[in-house]
Amino acid sequence: MASKGSGDNHIWYSFFEPNSGWRPQEVVPHVGGSGQTLKNYNGKAYMAWKGSGDNHIWYSYYTDQTGWIPQEPAINGRTYFDTIPSGSL
Repeated sequence: MASKGSGDNHIWYSFFEPNSGWRPQEVVPHVGGSGQTLKNYNGKAYMAWKGSGDNHIWYSYYTDQTGWIPQEPAINGRTYFDTIPSGSL
């Protein structure tokens, strides 16, 4: 789950663990914006969102081993998302 903070520009996230329930909410580091979407694919949680103060679409992904990778702009529609089946994110 991902959501924009109330009263701030942060994007917050949480994951559901089948045996223990929801993890506590945490801030996605070094990002801000709105309109976020989150999708699990091949063991990674991919997220895309509209940038704060610009009209760019940004993305990142999360694994338990690495955490969130630094955000990258979705340039000309060519991103890591090209490997995700159409309509998945």
